[in-house]
Amino acid sequence: AKKTKHASFDDLLIALGYGKADVKKIVEKILPESERIKKPEDQSFIESIITKVKRKSSTAIKVKGVDDILVKFGRCCGPIYGDQIVGYISRGRGITVHTVDCPRALDIDKERKIDVEWDRKEKTLHNVRIRVFTIDSPGILAQLTKEITNIGSNIIQASIRTTNDRKAINSFEITIEDATKLYYLLKNIEKIKGVIAAERYSG
Repeated sequence: AKKTKHASFDDLLIALGYGKADVKKIVEKILPESERIKKPEDQSFIESIITKVKRKSSTAIKVKGVDDILVKFGRCCGPIYGDQIVGYISRGRGITVHTVDCPRALDIDKERKIDVEWDRKEKTLHNVRIRVFTIDSPGILAQLTKEITNIGSNIIQASIRTTNDRKAINSFEITIEDATKLYYLLKNIEKIKGVIAAERYSG
């Protein structure tokens, strides 16, 4: 910590966690140059550590052009493939990905923001919330669930609330591959007789 001009060891760890400290420069301070020379047949000291902590990402996200980084998605906005996204580094929680128009993303400290992008080579299922406004009549719920499953989505959670004016608010959390499929799903749902509107929502 003294060599890198940090007040304490904890301050050094915080700087590393936020990305304010350069890992390469820290290693150069700690290890003599002779120990940093890589032998052709061996992994370097840093590479061996990275190999231990790196896991295959199931998020289809690249961080600054590098994949295989563990990230998580903000439940507040539930980004899916095709959305414009931004990432930020949170202490002790790694990298969290939000949609660019998410209220929480707009409040992110600029120093904590990090460039992220979708990996076009790999798509995975993501959770997303949709809400369908309908008239309150028998059979509509069955038709809604049929449309969701027909597109290859799975229902994680569902709740239905009726109103005094004989309307119903059907809320679902589903898995879906990308924004294009979500768009078609919502359009197909709106074609069902008795459906007033269907939308994606966050919160």
